[in-house]
Amino acid sequence: MKAAQTGKGSIVQVEKGKPKGKCRKWKLVVSLGRDARTGKYPQKARAFHDTYTQAQKALAEFVAEINGGAVVRCRNYSRKLERHYRKGKGGLAGRESNRWNDS
Repeated sequence: MKAAQTGKGSIVQVEKGKPKGKCRKWKLVVSLGRDARTGKYPQKARAFHDTYTQAQKALAEFVAEINGGAVVRCRNYSRKLERHYRKGKGGLAGRESNRWNDS
């Protein structure tokens, strides 16, 4: 049986020759804690393609997913939702704004 994960995880730069600001390929690594039977520290890893700032957010979601056993939220969905609200200048955009405002 594995122990509870206690670390925050880490972000490893995959494109070694590039500065951090230009790199778009990252590896998210989270330790699963010490395995009592073997004494080793198994890890989970996930590839990520975007900016370092987005990789930090994805790492937090990945850690929460591993700790809680549930998926937090899809990053692409949240980006689409943000764009959707920006188009409507803080409110709903397009047909949705008409549908909600007509009520």
